Amino acid sequence: MARLFVALLLPEEIKDELLKAQKAVRKLNQVEGNFIRRENLHLTLKFLGHIEEALIPPIIEILRLIKADPIELSLHHLGTFPQRNRIHVVWASVMSNALHTLAKDINNALIDLSPSEERAFQAHLTLVRVKKIRREAHFLESLQHIAMKPLSFFAHQFVLMESKLSHEGATYEVMERFEL
Repeated sequence: MARLFVALLLPEEIKDELLKAQKAVRKLNQVEGNFIRRENLHLTLKFLGHIEEALIPPIIEILRLIKADPIELSLHHLGTFPQRNRIHVVWASVMSNALHTLAKDINNALIDLSPSEERAFQAHLTLVRVKKIRREAHFLESLQHIAMKPLSFFAHQFVLMESKLSHEGATYEVMERFEL
């Protein structure tokens, strides 16, 4: 079994800006959690989960059939996802008109091999997987004051990634690239 997801990789300039935002979140000294390492920063289009090895070639063939133009994306602001009434993730939002269409196309193409996620797709870049926050209301207010440069970039491909979990954290490996 392989733990797979479909994603967009990020240019170095975007990673630089995301790491600045992470550093600003760290400086608030209110969050304990896993700060995503530079090499693991990406935008997930679809999480497939644990997939049998025999299904990987058909998944690759299906993804090759997806046709889309390169997509322009831009960084916007920081936000959080709650889970069970507490902050679970700190993220950077990404704005794009065409991104939702690509994510929907990927989801629909793979529906027979990987079920749809329960929640609707929301374009974001995970910065921190939160374990604990001190003074949550103050943290949320402080987060609004962390500005990111409104950088834009074009995605010219998406990738099928394998996630390997270990005690040191996740490592991601590109299995296949698909041009837009």
